Amino acid sequence: MKRLFFLILIVLNCKLAFSQPTVNFDHDNFALFWGESITYDDVVNNYVTISNLGLYTIDQLLIGFLSYDSNDALVSGGGSFDTSGQTFTVAPQSGAVVRYTVFCILEYTDLMGNSGSSTAPNESHYPYTNLSTSNIGTVCQNSGDINLNDYVNHVGGVFSGTGVSGTTFTPSTTGTRNITYNFYHQSRTIAVTVNPLPTGSFPDRTICNNAIINLSSVSSYTGSATYSGTGVSGTTFNPTIAGIGDHTLIMNLSLNSCSNSYTATYAVDDLKPAVITFDDVGGICINANSVNLNALVSYSGGTFSGDGVNGNTFNPGNTTAGIHRLTYTVGNSGCKIALSSEANVYPLPLLYNTDIDDVCVSTPINLEDLDPSIDEVFSGTGVTNNQFY
Repeated sequence: MKRLFFLILIVLNCKLAFSQPTVNFDHDNFALFWGESITYDDVVNNYVTISNLGLYTIDQLLIGFLSYDSNDALVSGGGSFDTSGQTFTVAPQSGAVVRYTVFCILEYTDLMGNSGSSTAPNESHYPYTNLSTSNIGTVCQNSGDINLNDYVNHVGGVFSGTGVSGTTFTPSTTGTRNITYNFYHQSRTIAVTVNPLPTGSFPDRTICNNAIINLSSVSSYTGSATYSGTGVSGTTFNPTIAGIGDHTLIMNLSLNSCSNSYTATYAVDDLKPAVITFDDVGGICINANSVNLNALVSYSGGTFSGDGVNGNTFNPGNTTAGIHRLTYTVGNSGCKIALSSEANVYPLPLLYNTDIDDVCVSTPINLEDLDPSIDEVFSGTGVTNNQFY
């Protein structure tokens, strides 16, 4: 039995020898600010990790802070603490301390009463000034990306909030909001207000070269507007100055220090002659030949429309008796002139036969008296100027 117990102890001792506890300190996430205090318990609970403790017993966990001045000499009073309840305070910035090192030593005992220790790597830390941020203030939706590191006194922390990606804020959403910045265990906010862009409507137009346009009356917008482009003066567009052809005009808007712009194409058309005439067709029988309408206008190149119109001709046979209004249009939508002409289409007269009673040779007869409601022309033996002898 004694030999077996001795062998178990040997095996156990060997296992303990190859699985000794280790201690590590999270230097990456540890930081202190000038004048800030931290307790032993805070350090142990948040920054110290012990591994492979197994059957070992912790005798003591030493946490040490050593302060150094600008000459890298140890500053008196910047010592260590090793028991719960003790506190370490970083010396004020006006003092001699410029850096400090953090060390961590784990002392332990195994089941055989053997003592050992594990030491975490030491690293130097430089106290931070108290974390501060500045507000971005008011920006516009089109201000572009903003580097948030420009608004904090210590970079390397984490920003969060609407429109935030990494260290960049994109002001795409309007309104007032706070961006949160976490740097180690300190947190601050950055206020920002995103104003919307002014909006408007500035449509394209086609106009005559004598039609001066008030641009503010043909556009809509929020905020205030200014205009620019060839032929523009103030809010007026003068097509005579701009000249015939297409012109790009710009409407620049401003609202709450934000700006936006719209463009419009103004097509200036040549004005036709000031005086264009379109003579009336006048009275015409319904069975008359077609009329060449080009012969009735003083300026060619336009288009004719109306009842009985086909191309440049008017055919009364394709209408009904009565007055018809014909239209002659010159130019396009921006510089259009429309004239009208009347065509009075007559119906064909009704033919009839009427016998004349016996009369004396010496008594002439006025044939027009047979139907005085219409104009008639008579012919035949004994007829002269509508008189029958």
